[in-house]
Amino acid sequence: MDLLRANPGLAVLLGLVLGATLILGGLAWPLRSQPTALRGLAFVAVFMGLVLLPQLLAQLALAVRPGAKPPQVSAAPSLRADADQHALYASRMPGLLSVESAESAATGRGWLRLRFADEAAASAGLLAYAQLHQLAPQRDIGGAELMGARGLGGGWARLRREGAQLDVHTALDPAALDQPWPAPGAAVRSGTPLLPALQPLVRAFQGSLALQLGGLLLAVAACVAWFFAGIAWAGRVAPPAGTPTLPVAELRQRLLALGEGSWPLRTEALPDGRIAITWRHDDARWLDGAGLHTVKRTGRLLLRLDPARPRVEVVEQWGAWSADAGPSGLQIRWQTARGVRFFERSRDAVLGLQLDVQGRPTGQWHHTMGLDLQALKAPVIEVVSAAGWVWQPVLLD
Repeated sequence: MDLLRANPGLAVLLGLVLGATLILGGLAWPLRSQPTALRGLAFVAVFMGLVLLPQLLAQLALAVRPGAKPPQVSAAPSLRADADQHALYASRMPGLLSVESAESAATGRGWLRLRFADEAAASAGLLAYAQLHQLAPQRDIGGAELMGARGLGGGWARLRREGAQLDVHTALDPAALDQPWPAPGAAVRSGTPLLPALQPLVRAFQGSLALQLGGLLLAVAACVAWFFAGIAWAGRVAPPAGTPTLPVAELRQRLLALGEGSWPLRTEALPDGRIAITWRHDDARWLDGAGLHTVKRTGRLLLRLDPARPRVEVVEQWGAWSADAGPSGLQIRWQTARGVRFFERSRDAVLGLQLDVQGRPTGQWHHTMGLDLQALKAPVIEVVSAAGWVWQPVLLD
């Protein structure tokens, strides 16, 4: 606990990793009999690992040992001319000659040094800064010093004028502003590292903007690459070993025949050569004290047969439509989406007088709407696998 209290960033990352592990582990147990769903969880776990583990490594590298001396403020590089800040303040502060700045990302502190043509211009510049950043004064010493919370930019600011020079010290909390006014430059934290072996890596990254940008781009590239490759792997269903591959015409005929059986499916051959398989599930109509309600949910698979591989490329679409009519008027909601869904199970109950398709009462007062996505897709996947073809969900056709 002392280690976590001394390193709050590390504590947050460890909490996120532990929470994600518990959630994914809890989902994996009821889905243990569905390989595709488990691969979907593995895809999510790897994606979260690519995001969280580099940050966890960084927090371990920055962590200090419990009981070590508290971070100290030490000298740092001098203030440097800041053209962007000069452009920001020049139009609001007549007589402004130059602006220099320095900041410390580690402590959240920053410094500005504004030089003016004369003392009067510096006093006016102090007031202009307070107005621009919506400073709520907590301390005001007649045009020479001002301190308060910033409405624009956040945090706190302490302004001190000496002659024709105005120094602005900013921090995330007011306690830092009450420390002795530091020498120009950024604050550097010091302490006993938890992992000394990682300190060369820390110094290399802190001293190189190119290395920081390169690491960020590498992390983003890894996440994007796994997003597409992982989805393809997690959703793929290969036929059993030794299954003979049927001709494309026979597989097409078997898929279209699914709409002729007892399954709640409708099949259609599209002009572009694809096969559309649509099922409607969880239609419900009921009447209660709030009015009349209707819910319709539809799923759709667009199959493109690729005999060169051979595999069936699948694009999933789904939509939901609901309407409520009552004393407050008519409300209609509709949503649709497409992508890859690894698993979905839901079960909802509605209470009220149930109505059939023609709107006539059925005599029932309770209806349960359930969805098991894998069960709905299972007949289609079985036909594809039995034909010796690979079932391959894709994001884009």
